[in-house]
Amino acid sequence: MDGGIDTEEEGAALARPRSTGFFWLAWLGGLAFLGLLAALASHYSYFPADLRIAHWIQRDGGILVWGGAAAFLRDLGNLPSTLVWLLATAGLLLARRYPEGILVFSSVLPRLAGGLLKEAVGRPRPTPDLVRVSEHLSSFSFPSGHVVTALTLFGLLFLLVPMVVRRPLPRLALQGFCLFVVLGMGPASVYTGAHWPSDVLGGYVLGVLYLTPALRCYRWWRPPGEGPIRS
Repeated sequence: MDGGIDTEEEGAALARPRSTGFFWLAWLGGLAFLGLLAALASHYSYFPADLRIAHWIQRDGGILVWGGAAAFLRDLGNLPSTLVWLLATAGLLLARRYPEGILVFSSVLPRLAGGLLKEAVGRPRPTPDLVRVSEHLSSFSFPSGHVVTALTLFGLLFLLVPMVVRRPLPRLALQGFCLFVVLGMGPASVYTGAHWPSDVLGGYVLGVLYLTPALRCYRWWRPPGEGPIRS
C-alpha cells in the first residue's frame, strides 16, 4: 500500500517538471519565432503577403473597422490606454489586491520591450504609394506597439474583471469591450495604414510571450479561492 502511494507521488512530482519544461520549451519556440520575424523585418520593408492582406483589409474592411471603429481603436492605444493602465493599477492596489495590481502594472514591460525592438529592427512604416495611409507616424513599424498594449493590458483586464465586478451585465459589458480591443486593434492598425500585417503579428507574439509567464507567476502567487485564471 505504502509503495503504491510513493509511486503515485513520485509520478506526480515527475509530471510537474515535465509540464513546466514543455511550457518553457514552447515559450522559447515563440521567442525564436519572434526573433525570426524581427530579423526578416529588418531586411524587408514588407513581405509579399503583407501587401495582399493589407489591400484586402482596406478594401473589404470588415465589421471591426467600419463606422470609425479603426480610428477609435488607434486613438485608444495612445493616451487613453495609459490612463486605463494607471487607473486600473491604482484601483487594484488601493483595494489591496496587490497581486492583480502588480500584474497590471507589469504590463508596461512588453510595451518597453516593443519600443526597444522597434529601434533595433528599424522597419519603415507603410507608404501611400503601396497602401492607403490615414495615420502618419514617424516611428518605426515592427512590432505594433498598439497591438502589444491591446493584448497585454486589455487582455489582463478581460481576465481580472470577474474578480472585481460581480454583477453580470456590467461584467459582460466590460469583458466584451476588452475583447473588442484585443481582437480589433490588429485589423485597425492595418486598415489605417499604420502597420503591416507582419507588424501586427509581431505585436501579438510579443504580447503572448509576456502574458503566459506573467499569468503563471500570478497563479502561483494569488490567494486561494480568487476564481479561475488560466495560464
